[in-house]
Amino acid sequence: MAPRLMARGEGELAQKMVQVARDHGITVVQDPGLTDFLQGVRIGEEIPENLYRAVSRIFAYLYNQKEQK
Repeated sequence: MAPRLMARGEGELAQKMVQVARDHGITVVQDPGLTDFLQGVRIGEEIPENLYRAVSRIFAYLYNQKEQK
């Protein structure tokens, strides 16, 4: 199963999303380049295959953060 875009926000909404995630102990990874590429993807849609490598790097980073705790 391919990863899907689950949420998107800009400006104040994006800042609020980040703050809520941090308040709940969720690691936040911001990647403006990847964000730009995801502009054409609708919420709920699969991430395009050409972005798998970039997304997998984020997954690997998050996994490593979890393992260190």
